[in-house]
Formats: sequence, structure tokens, C-alpha cells
Amino acid sequence: MRNDFDRFAFPEMSDEAVMALEHFLEEFFVAFQNHYFGQMHRYYQELGQRQHDDEQMPLPLDPSF
Repeated sequence: MRNDFDRFAFPEMSDEAVMALEHFLEEFFVAFQNHYFGQMHRYYQELGQRQHDDEQMPLPLDPSF
């Protein structure tokens, strides 16, 4: 059974408030990415390497077959 619910209950806001919040969130996101770029880049490089290593590992032979 799937529960459909709104995770965020957004209040009604004026057009100006919506645009001010949108600009804030956009600036925050860019600043966050700029600050943590090195860590995010390292994470995705290591993730790609782990996936590549997993593809290269031979599967163990199961003698029960």
C-alpha cells in the first residue's frame, strides 16, 4: 500500500515573498555547492570507482550447481 502525502505543507504567500524565498534558496544552493564542491566531487569519484571495482570482481563459484 502506498501512502501519498505532501511532505511539505507550504503556506500561501504573496508573489513578492515567493520570489524573495526563491532567490534566497537559489543563492544558498549555489553557495553550498561552491563551499562543498571538493567533498561532493570526491564522493562521486569514489562512488564511481567502487562501482567500477564491483564490476571487475569475479563472481564466486557455487559448487552446489
